[in-house]
Amino acid sequence: MFDGMTIRCAVVGVLLAGGLVTAQQPTLDWEFRTEQHWLMTIGAEAVVQLVTAGPRPAVVLSLDRSEAEAPSHFGLRVDGQSTGIVLTVSPAQSVWSPETFLPIVQGLTPGLKPDPTPADPALVGSLTDGRVQTIATAAMRLSAELSAHRRAPALHEGAALLLTALALREGNRHFDDPRALLTRAAAHLAVADALRGRRAADQPSPVDTSAAGRVARATLAALAGRQAEAVAIIDALRQSTPSPEVASWLRAIEVRTRLDWRILPAPAQATLLERLQHTHALSARIGDDEATAFVVEHGVEPIADWSRILLESGFSVQAGNRFAGDGLDLELKEIRAVHAIVRGAPVAAGDLVQALNQPPTRGPRATADVDRVEVIDWPLWADILQRHLADALLSVSTQLRGRLGLKETATEYETAIAGPFGALRLFPFITGFVNQGDGFAAAMAALQPSWNQPERVPPHAWLMTLERVTRTKDAIPVAPAGQWFAPVVPLGTLPEDAPWRTHAELGQPVAERVADLARWRQLAPYRRGIVLDALRLQYAGHVPATAIERELAPFLDFDVFANRQLAAATASPVQREAAYRRMCDLAVDQCGPLAYYLVDQERDADAASVYRRWIDGAHDRVGAANDSAWLVAYEYEHDRAAEAWRIATAAAETWSARGIASLAGLSERTGAYDKAEGLYRRIAERYEEESALLSFYLRAEARGDRRYAPAAAPIVSRLFPDGLSRVSIADFQAGEAPDKGVKVEGPNRRLALAGLRDGDVVVAVDGYRVRNHQQYNVIRDLSRDQAMAFIYFRKGRYLVAEGRFPRRAVADYLRNWVRPAALASNGTR
Repeated sequence: MFDGMTIRCAVVGVLLAGGLVTAQQPTLDWEFRTEQHWLMTIGAEAVVQLVTAGPRPAVVLSLDRSEAEAPSHFGLRVDGQSTGIVLTVSPAQSVWSPETFLPIVQGLTPGLKPDPTPADPALVGSLTDGRVQTIATAAMRLSAELSAHRRAPALHEGAALLLTALALREGNRHFDDPRALLTRAAAHLAVADALRGRRAADQPSPVDTSAAGRVARATLAALAGRQAEAVAIIDALRQSTPSPEVASWLRAIEVRTRLDWRILPAPAQATLLERLQHTHALSARIGDDEATAFVVEHGVEPIADWSRILLESGFSVQAGNRFAGDGLDLELKEIRAVHAIVRGAPVAAGDLVQALNQPPTRGPRATADVDRVEVIDWPLWADILQRHLADALLSVSTQLRGRLGLKETATEYETAIAGPFGALRLFPFITGFVNQGDGFAAAMAALQPSWNQPERVPPHAWLMTLERVTRTKDAIPVAPAGQWFAPVVPLGTLPEDAPWRTHAELGQPVAERVADLARWRQLAPYRRGIVLDALRLQYAGHVPATAIERELAPFLDFDVFANRQLAAATASPVQREAAYRRMCDLAVDQCGPLAYYLVDQERDADAASVYRRWIDGAHDRVGAANDSAWLVAYEYEHDRAAEAWRIATAAAETWSARGIASLAGLSERTGAYDKAEGLYRRIAERYEEESALLSFYLRAEARGDRRYAPAAAPIVSRLFPDGLSRVSIADFQAGEAPDKGVKVEGPNRRLALAGLRDGDVVVAVDGYRVRNHQQYNVIRDLSRDQAMAFIYFRKGRYLVAEGRFPRRAVADYLRNWVRPAALASNGTR
């Protein structure tokens, strides 16, 4: 029934110009059939090594032949011999449930007698410190104790607490990955339970479990996504009047589980462990601006954890400015500190890459021939530290290239880090994230060697590189994530990277996804994203606002993003405004949508009041500067010139492109044209973006000022290689698709009122031909008139649309469009 096997399969999926084509690819040679098979194997290895003596045994989990794609039953073989033990995972009993591994202890070592050696009573309290050096020091001490007292359940429970404390430092960045840590923690808890007399999974946890063991079990459940279970454990522990140290842990775990930043009554006075989780919740529920403000005010410790939380995907310019560079320095400092504790000496700069590129060990035994337990061995540390370093290296690149638009500076940085860090095992993934277009094919080719070790690739990194669609014309092989992540997440879990695993690229059938979501909602009732995914499937993507309001009601009082979803879905102006007001009340940095909404409703006085509150109170000064232009114009037009200058000057001092443009626009309105030109030039030179400068030159020409004509000419040639052309609908031939334009996505309310639909291709704005988004920006900014006119293409016809657009705000709903070959002949879609 059960066979050991090596997985060999030909990869045939290849991405070509955004579509899937067929091509024969090299054979994959996997040790494990799936992620779940790998996790069960390393859990079984850990348990076997912890309960047996002598040289490290070889452990293999063979598969049930009837489970071809997503095995959930595994036969245990030790040193080549079948044990007759079958391990099972299910929605009720997961790879991270200690109960899953109890059969190993009972089958291999029945009647195991416990050692009464206690754990350090200060361990739980010391770990509220939250620092990695504290964890590393405690792990070294506990490893020595556990090696001498392998059958002491309290020591195993302490080991589980250390592992889960380390796993709590993982988040939702590109290289975060707590899977191995959680599996090892489950193994230690399984051994501890068996030593305390637990014989089967259907028996309750032993009543004499230590505080460390109970806290570890709650943390394990929380990070496994078993939120209802975690909360039940927390509630039960609180019934016994826990010590202040345990109470601190329980608050931290509950904050991480519920992502409810309101749980801590006085977060500034809380332990570091609690403040880290509070910051994580702020970032997840309100945004990184509020989280950054809390850290700047209360996070005095110089540790990498702060930047790790605040620089998750989508971080703001201000968070990047404040934490990206420091985060990289602190990660390197952390590597040196942990290496000194674990290996006895700081790592030399020239040896850092080699030290971090350690192959993984097979379980907590130090070596195959030494009977010593290491709770967290150096290879496991090396994997953790390298992943965090990779994220820090990528964050700096993202800040320079993606947030600040400094492409040349980013390229220089990326070239510079390739020298000292290019040989890191994960460095090709950093290159894969960074490269777009022509560089993408080479980056993907460099990643192919990783395909044969899928267990060493963090899920988020895999799904954002090996599965990412490219726009190049090169054939890009795609690693078979659908075969590895089968099931999509390990049964009975909902890890924090789950949203990345449920992309359509993994090919999960809809019916299977519906069933999964129903289970996940029971398992993890505090996951907003799961609620929304279930609604989208239930209503085939058209979710009524009443359903969103009903299902998201538990989140609306403390979750900005839940309110944003409701506002986007509802057709009721009252309901939409109420959602925006809740967002603004939750965090001043979230007042933007309310301000935009009021402008769109032409309630300018109300909008100005919200803008003032936002611009003056925002923690994210760059974000506020980016949206200051409307308020600057309003104040100037309402005889508050001094206030307009104050706001515009402050905006420009952030050095954001749009902040500089606010001051440039006010300078232009007041006749300080040379000052305005200097500011627009600053934008062009710093951000390699000339559209604002060209618009200024064209506005000057329109009012009869030709002094800038020589400077404008070469920019016109660069941005409008086909010429800056006035057009009318008569210039377009019905049935013939345009070569280029900007496609409407959405659309927003005013575009829809004007008659534009999703998928329409705009080819002209206010009588000027536009072929891409940059040209659109130039033409949009030629006027301040709220009236705008469009010529657009739809199903072989060219049509005209006109409407009023306060702030002339349309661009967020337009994307570059190039005519597909199929449209070249008949113009239909």
